[in-house]
Amino acid sequence: MRQSAGREFVPAALEDGQGAVTLHDVDDAIALNVRIASILRDRIVRGEWAHGAVIPGINDLAAAYRVARSTARQALQRLVKDGLIVSERGRGSRVIHRAPPFETSDAGLVQALEPGGPGHAIRVLERTHGLALPALLRPEGRPHDGYTRVCKVHSQAGRPYGYFEGYVATEHYRRFPARADEREKLLHLLCRSGMRIVRRREVLTIRSADWREAGLLQGTMAMPVARVLRTLIDDRGRIAYAADNLYRGDTFRLDRAVDGPLVEASSADPPGRRGARRCRL
Repeated sequence: MRQSAGREFVPAALEDGQGAVTLHDVDDAIALNVRIASILRDRIVRGEWAHGAVIPGINDLAAAYRVARSTARQALQRLVKDGLIVSERGRGSRVIHRAPPFETSDAGLVQALEPGGPGHAIRVLERTHGLALPALLRPEGRPHDGYTRVCKVHSQAGRPYGYFEGYVATEHYRRFPARADEREKLLHLLCRSGMRIVRRREVLTIRSADWREAGLLQGTMAMPVARVLRTLIDDRGRIAYAADNLYRGDTFRLDRAVDGPLVEASSADPPGRRGARRCRL
């Protein structure tokens, strides 16, 4: 790691043989100041530069990326506009971004079943009854005759971390207390209703947010988002719940633990191959 003016700066892996980051040789229509801002933003969001950290100034950035001081200034101005840093004359630029608590935006099923903790809030945008389940959300199992769709935004400490479209079989939704979906997660309510789940399926993909999604999550268009499609099947082989969930990429974490050996022997292996193993994940 190279030091500049006594501050942690550019990782050596990003530098060329002359000690500067090479951006000019990249065939990219994106402006240099946008590219530099993107690199710095990533270091802030990932927590490499924590809240209160002083980041490189205009001269350091211009030298490291071989750009004009005006370009470096524009990159910092983008971070100021995004609410990630504050610049003070004579004191430089420091990080004011605070990473959201990951535990409340965990996309795992166990976390989804838990009630929201302190600072957790739910804003219901829409409730629609009597809908058929979209084909995308029924990869297996038999759908119920009708579903209630609840569109909502979940926030932690006032900051949105997920936009969710949940489909609950109407016969289950009717068991919920009035307006309970404004206070508790749908899966938590379903468990309390006595529903017995025997199978679940989750599909995770990463993509960029469109204009509407970015607005709902109070982010920027094309920011990374994690999409989790979730289907839960009850003991009658019917889809009791399905959801199309969208998480901010900078708050997303999927944490899953599996007990026992990573692989296990299969008794169905043919003779001569007994002891061949199957992955348990």
